[in-house]
Amino acid sequence: MLNVCVSTIQCVFYKVFLARLQLKRIMLYTFPIPKNV
Repeated sequence: MLNVCVSTIQCVFYKVFLARLQLKRIMLYTFPIPKNV
């Protein structure tokens, strides 16, 4: 499913989006940031 992409640009954006989501989740788990920041 993931290797079938409409265009390579869309694929790159999608992978970057997923990577940022995972990174955000990892950072939230390791460094809890106050909500007002």
